[in-house]
Amino acid sequence: MMPGIMRSMCRSRTLLLLASALPCGPILAQTAPDAAQAPREVRVIKNPFAQMFSFPIEFDSSRPIGEYSRVQNLFSLKPIIPIPLGPKWDLITKSAISAVSQPDLMNPRGSAWKLSDITSSFYFSPDNQSTFQWGVGPTFLFPAAKDQAVGTGKWGAGPAGAIFVEPGKWTLGVELSDLKSFAGDRNRPDVHFAILEYILTYNVSKGWYVTTSPETSADWTAPREDRWLMPVGFGAGKVMAFGKSQVSGELDGYYNLVHPRTLPYPKWVLTLQFAFAREESLLGGGGK
Repeated sequence: MMPGIMRSMCRSRTLLLLASALPCGPILAQTAPDAAQAPREVRVIKNPFAQMFSFPIEFDSSRPIGEYSRVQNLFSLKPIIPIPLGPKWDLITKSAISAVSQPDLMNPRGSAWKLSDITSSFYFSPDNQSTFQWGVGPTFLFPAAKDQAVGTGKWGAGPAGAIFVEPGKWTLGVELSDLKSFAGDRNRPDVHFAILEYILTYNVSKGWYVTTSPETSADWTAPREDRWLMPVGFGAGKVMAFGKSQVSGELDGYYNLVHPRTLPYPKWVLTLQFAFAREESLLGGGGK
């Protein structure tokens, strides 16, 4: 499986204390609204359980690949949609729909844009206002690709889970999924791979932030020397708020520290991401 395929598989509460009939009551009544109207420092949304509709658009450029040092580009839409299931639970859907500019690795020239396989995860998460949030559920692989160079030709399913905490200006999280094929083209090999993504984001000030969110992948069907792909790196970005909405831009760079020994793989991955987020679900649910 090409490395590009694996990559495609892949918030102050203001407490108002109302005074009783004490002499200081009128003073509190006048100052409380001013405190409530104080501008809130904007922070980038990296937590899928933040009860915000999010629509990241991501462009990845991986290089060099193969004997001729080719470049593979990946354009992805990764919508995150929170759906309220009642007063206590939410369903968070997270998908990745990608198109790949796949180079011909056997030649120094030639490439074409092609639709890759689609992955979707469905997290069942308790509806709470805690800084500790989690979700578990199934993840699915849909064989949307027509070209076997960028797709598996297989239907797949497996478990997925995520945990996020947001202490102070930090957002820390881990997402883990394991996909195994169960149907599809009988002439294509079975697939079974895991993806571990850890997210560390620090909101500096005035909308600026630094972050790292590499995806470590393991192809369980590959020989031991070709099984792991483990990138390391970091990025920085800027987020701007517009009422209940925000728009962010981010640039990341990753180096594949651990990689397949015999299969073609990219040494570097540069990622440019733009994201729109809003404090409501598409179905009209409010924020937590």
